Amino acid sequence: MSALTPDQYDWLARPLLDAGLGHDRVRGLFFQLCFEAITSDGEGNVANVVGVVRDEPAAVQAAWDDVVGRMIAMHRDASAS
Repeated sequence: MSALTPDQYDWLARPLLDAGLGHDRVRGLFFQLCFEAITSDGEGNVANVVGVVRDEPAAVQAAWDDVVGRMIAMHRDASAS
């Protein structure tokens, strides 16, 4: 997958932004997710994805679920192209 356009980033991050997080915190969560994926030696699982926001309020955790769903949708769209 190539780098995100500003519109794609906004669509992907929107649930977290609407939950009250700033762009820096959203980027931090995305970075943490990527770091977990890289360092997991292919053992990534749902617990790793959910663990990124385990210490966040319930609204942010729910928004994260939406973001992960959007990531999957983006991947499917890119794979279909």
